[in-house]
Amino acid sequence: MTDKERFLKNYSRTYGNIAKSCKSVGIARNTYYNWLKDDLDFNQKIKDTVESIRDNLETLAFERAKNNSDRMIIFLLQTKFKDRGYSISKEVVIETVEEPKNSLDNFNYSNLTDEELIVFAKIKREADKNPDRRGGLDLNAILTDSECLIMAKVCRRDYEKSQENDL
Repeated sequence: MTDKERFLKNYSRTYGNIAKSCKSVGIARNTYYNWLKDDLDFNQKIKDTVESIRDNLETLAFERAKNNSDRMIIFLLQTKFKDRGYSISKEVVIETVEEPKNSLDNFNYSNLTDEELIVFAKIKREADKNPDRRGGLDLNAILTDSECLIMAKVCRRDYEKSQENDL
């Protein structure tokens, strides 16, 4: 059995875990990526294996839903049946009447955590794409749910600080 064949067998057995599959065959991760790039047959077998893993997980999810798992039913409805209205939409509305006190350019970033800085960098990149934009950014379109929560926390903290300064 060749290294590629052993890798594919382990890849399937470990549900697509590249690190474990490489280790079981004794190859570097770069070797795997080179095989993907250079060997079309190997590349297709990886894709087929990933599709098979997805099919198996999907079948398991539906079986759990049939066995009265409300959480799994909700998850499947929200992911597989979005087109029928089963989805959670997030809505973040930021309205300003006047120019905000702290624009992205003059905001004090020194008190932000690394996680908060990453979110601000993402927003700044989007803002820089179209600096003449009126009405601000559609944060729903560029941020994940967790990033929206991070922004809300930063805004609340900044607001509370401004309230303290106004006293």
